[in-house]
Amino acid sequence: MAVPCTEHLFLMGRKGVGKSTLLRAVLEGKRLGGFFTRRITGIFERPSIHLLRAAEGQQPSPENLVCLCGERRTDLFDRLGPAALADAADCDVIVMDELGPSEAAALEFQKAVLAALDGDEQQRAAAGLALLNEYDGKIKKLLTGIFGAENDFDAILGGVNLAGVGANGKRVVQNLLEALTPILREGAERRLTAAADAAAARADAARAERGAV
Repeated sequence: MAVPCTEHLFLMGRKGVGKSTLLRAVLEGKRLGGFFTRRITGIFERPSIHLLRAAEGQQPSPENLVCLCGERRTDLFDRLGPAALADAADCDVIVMDELGPSEAAALEFQKAVLAALDGDEQQRAAAGLALLNEYDGKIKKLLTGIFGAENDFDAILGGVNLAGVGANGKRVVQNLLEALTPILREGAERRLTAAADAAAARADAARAERGAV
């Protein structure tokens, strides 16, 4: 039975499920262009993300750092990403592992990604990256407004795009809100109880003051 072929394959899955491991196993022995991104600990004070050129089999180092976890450095994506994609001239497969909100916000990097695609696929990729990035930013801004500026949800969630789809088929933001619902309910009940207690205390104080007159 013949296996259908495609020019572009988009692989999705939740963090840690093994997407990159699968890619490396399937592509073993192929001439690769593009890049892999890798999260590691031990080089800097926080976990760091590195963009590794697939053609060179690079290892994480300060030279290929693109950001520390919890921050977005579009300038580094713009510097390292296009150079990695330029390796695609003489390869079997162009790898882009991965494309997320930080990558989508790096305009020069985005241009290099789109240049590796073509036609309607290019337009869909551009629209998809921009839309995911836009909604992710809006959702996290709203959550920060609710929970306070001290809660940086991009850092808390390790850069996960809340507009994406989780392994259960639901939007990541829906899964997050369902997990937070008991906490929100408990917090609301505590606030109502505290407000009622404060009102009762004020009433008692007012009655005592009237009785003393």
